[in-house]
Amino acid sequence: MGGFFVFSSFQLRDVSSENDALKAQITAQSTSEQRLVLIKDRLKKVRTVKGLTSSQENLANFETLNASTGASVDLTEVDISPQKVDLSVRLDSNNELTSFMTALTGSSVFEKITLTSFGFNPVGGYLANIRLE
Repeated sequence: MGGFFVFSSFQLRDVSSENDALKAQITAQSTSEQRLVLIKDRLKKVRTVKGLTSSQENLANFETLNASTGASVDLTEVDISPQKVDLSVRLDSNNELTSFMTALTGSSVFEKITLTSFGFNPVGGYLANIRLE
């Protein structure tokens, strides 16, 4: 009977150490799995960001156009997106308006130019909203 008790205690110790080893292995695999999930999530976000269109091309085109229009144009608002550039401008005189429109239509930077609104105020001058695509 004493031999059985000793044998059982050795067997219990072996099973207990195997159990501890398996617990450690499960913990290590759980940590590895969490890392893999985080890496997969990061890769998905990288693909999403890489797939976004950039406004850099329209920004560069606008800077080229802005350099050619002259200093008399008062840009009150500029909205640059990957698809378009929206401008709000104020011009003091008819001559400034004419030279601005000539520079705008003479430029080959944007394919489509749309005058979305136009107004005149005797005190403030000409106000125009323009979409460039």
